[in-house]
Amino acid sequence: MKNLSDYLKKFKLVLSDKTDEIRILQSVFRDSIGVEIPNSQISIRSGVVYVTASPIIKNKIYLAKENVLSCVKEQGLQSITEIR
Repeated sequence: MKNLSDYLKKFKLVLSDKTDEIRILQSVFRDSIGVEIPNSQISIRSGVVYVTASPIIKNKIYLAKENVLSCVKEQGLQSITEIR
C-alpha cells in the first residue's frame, strides 16, 4: 500500500513546474517590455498565458508578443503557444 506522501509528491512536482514557468515568464516580460509583473497576475492554462494586469501593460505585451514568445521558447518553455 502506498503512503499518502507518494501521492502528494505528484502535486508538488506539478506545482513547482508551474511556479518555475511563471518565474521564467516574469524574467522574459521584464527583459522584453521592461515591466515587473507579479506572480498573482500571471496564470497558465493549456499552453496559454493569461496576464491580468493593467491595459497599458497588456498593450505593451501585445506589441512585443512575437518577441516574448520567441524568448519564452529559447528559455525552454515549448508548451507556451499564446499570450492573452
